Amino acid sequence: MKRLNRILVCSIFIWVYYPAQAEDALDTKVKGLLTKHCNLPQQESMQPTFGAIIKRMPLSTFEDAIRVLDLTLPQICFFDYPGWLIDRAFNLAVYGFHEGDLQPATVKKMSEFMRSISLGKQDYIAYGRILENLLSSGVAKEYINDFIHTSINENYGTAGAEALAHYYAIKAAETKNHEESLKFALDETKVCKSQYDRFYVLNKLYGETDETAPKYVKASEQEKMQKEFEEKNLEFWKKYRNKIRLSEKLAIKKTAYTDADIVKILNDRLKTQYGYRMNKSFGLDATGLVSLISRSPIDSLPYDLDTYCSSNTIGSVGSLKTGDVVLFSASTSDREISALGVYTENSEFVYVSVAGGLIQANLKDSYYKNRFIKGCRILH
Repeated sequence: MKRLNRILVCSIFIWVYYPAQAEDALDTKVKGLLTKHCNLPQQESMQPTFGAIIKRMPLSTFEDAIRVLDLTLPQICFFDYPGWLIDRAFNLAVYGFHEGDLQPATVKKMSEFMRSISLGKQDYIAYGRILENLLSSGVAKEYINDFIHTSINENYGTAGAEALAHYYAIKAAETKNHEESLKFALDETKVCKSQYDRFYVLNKLYGETDETAPKYVKASEQEKMQKEFEEKNLEFWKKYRNKIRLSEKLAIKKTAYTDADIVKILNDRLKTQYGYRMNKSFGLDATGLVSLISRSPIDSLPYDLDTYCSSNTIGSVGSLKTGDVVLFSASTSDREISALGVYTENSEFVYVSVAGGLIQANLKDSYYKNRFIKGCRILH
């Protein structure tokens, strides 16, 4: 009887004490990462959200979930993802990292795309693979962002999008021009545009004769051929590793706006929601901000955020003037450019978040001050 009681006590201890300790440790880790990456209001509002999401996950994913949280929180907090987007973006990131073997850098970059695209699990893995290949080739994330937007808007299947990336890389390495390369790729991939079948697409890219078309191939031979195609695909991307450096120039004529005009234009647009490559009343992004204050068509403006600061760089916050572009990193550790804003006056600037749309912030705030990289004067 005593032995039975001891077993019962131990069982209760394992059931109650260990999970409680695990939850306390989990809450401590989540709180620490929120403190590291987010502002104070977000730290208080997001802890229950992330705590609940992680607790719903299988035990086997806990450590990966914490790792992914450290990777994705800078973007989630800087752009202030609403709760529904946090849930979607974070769950997909954990799935991609844990089940899809995506690299940490890929998961981090994919979290940036989630504010403007909607993907399922398999799509997330497929586009993550495309992103890894293009990044390894030297393509900047802003161009990849446009590549992914275009392929989704053109109704490409995930395998078709792989073919699109293949032809894009070939042309981009030659021309160093994003739009020309994307147009070439769209023209070359019409036959496999809607394809989700990787065997079919890889065969189109690397098969030697029409006799290898899927309808002629026995099921027993497909596995062998698939492996050969995958090896050829790997060799293709090795060939283009660090070969693609796209370049753009910023060409903005002198704006007719006064400083007061710029401040009024931006203030009148406060709370306008995020919209990719838009400066309309219902959608705005970083490029749209520049378009507004410079009277330049969005199509004429660079994709790469750092292109805006290729000259006339301003390293000191105190030297900024109304209309200057300000560049930020969502993370304080890697200092990689993640966001563009426009300086207004009195240390204030505007940029586009997901939850609040176009919002006003202050460079004296330590959160933004610590993430400020540089400014530049694009209006002369």
